[in-house]
Amino acid sequence: MAPKKIVVFGITGVQGGSVARYLLDDGPEKFEVWGVTRSKTSAKAKALEQQGIKLIEGDLDKPESYEAGLAGADNVWVNADFWLYYDGHNADVAGAREVAQNKGVIDAARRQKVPHITFSALANFGDKFPVPHCDSKVKIVEYLKDIGQNHALVYPAWYFTNVLIFPRRREGDKWIVQWPFPDDKKMTGFAPEQVGAFARLVFRDPEAWNGKEIHCVCDIGSPLEQAAAIFEHLGVTVEVEHLTRERFFSPEFKATLPDELFINYKAILDGIEDPETDTAHALYPGAWYFKDWVANTPALATTFTK
Repeated sequence: MAPKKIVVFGITGVQGGSVARYLLDDGPEKFEVWGVTRSKTSAKAKALEQQGIKLIEGDLDKPESYEAGLAGADNVWVNADFWLYYDGHNADVAGAREVAQNKGVIDAARRQKVPHITFSALANFGDKFPVPHCDSKVKIVEYLKDIGQNHALVYPAWYFTNVLIFPRRREGDKWIVQWPFPDDKKMTGFAPEQVGAFARLVFRDPEAWNGKEIHCVCDIGSPLEQAAAIFEHLGVTVEVEHLTRERFFSPEFKATLPDELFINYKAILDGIEDPETDTAHALYPGAWYFKDWVANTPALATTFTK
């Protein structure tokens, strides 16, 4: 049997790169991995090519630039990135562009008779907690269903890697980190480096996953628990800034964040979340808990030096 042709959009990004790696692990007899990139001559693109990935040079704003590369594909990984177009205040503009790009990919895939599409979705917090970068994803999910396109949905949870970019300061021999949640808030999370393991389940058996969802909720932990996990592995004292609900909702704290992040954090703080992790670990037994991610992330040692 010929290998399945899988086209990965965002191949040089975190999610797309993870999808490609896990497909490559199955071997060339299983999958032929293609990636869409703006420039085939970039350093990242050349490195992917050396791994055996075939590249399609294309612009997400111009479906005609990549559509021919979708011919003969068995599945497509779709994930246009809202954050590439967000400047801190233009959520409507960034969301509209993300929706247009995702629809462009879906429509181009349909014209090329691609039988199945796998979409990287996000939680729907509903009317009570409108979150623009989530709502744009919801529109694409609705679009896939409305047009009757065979599809599967992969829902990434909160990225463990966010810890690397939280505001922090050093005080003597310890680090003070500003988690954007109160100390005891339980956050669902996962390692974005592993999203490809969940997507690969769909690519291996798209019929079994048609119309279904995979939620990558691999751990649930509070800022206090995450700080303790970093200390346990690195031996470096990492303390939370002890953000209270009152401080979180203060104008002073809100002013420290881009609008979209504050809206997102507010929805996570008081919105509906799936607290169950067993399903994700049953689907992919190698999925990391936060402590595993800590142990497998050398960048933490650079971020929190002794």
